Amino acid sequence: MKRGQGNERHGWGLAAVAARAAQGHAHPEELLDAFLAATVYCKRPERPESLAVAEPGEGVIQVFSSLDELAAHTGGCDWVSATGRDLLELLPAGHDLVLDAASEHAVWLHTRALRRRTADPPGSVVPRPRGQTTCPAP
Repeated sequence: MKRGQGNERHGWGLAAVAARAAQGHAHPEELLDAFLAATVYCKRPERPESLAVAEPGEGVIQVFSSLDELAAHTGGCDWVSATGRDLLELLPAGHDLVLDAASEHAVWLHTRALRRRTADPPGSVVPRPRGQTTCPAP
């Protein structure tokens, strides 16, 4: 089994969705929903009150879909975990996320899109087929 595959309980389902999204085989909303529901891991910050590593608008916070992914990137460190949804509430304004930066499925997650997604529950956004400009009649 490859690192980051095979176990939903450890957030590896998120890695699989990220890999499909990176290849264009998953809709962006699927990736956002998977992130919000998954447990994600971060290197424990020196100052517990802040995950930020730069000023607003310049910052990016690295998150990982599993402890294996975190260890592959950092070599091992103290860590914290939360659901993607809970982590989103802790992020300072103007910061985005990079998921599994050391992997083939690394993706940049814009916090504005994640926050919009929390306002629109899963299933409320129906993707339009390519080339279709209007919804078909029922």
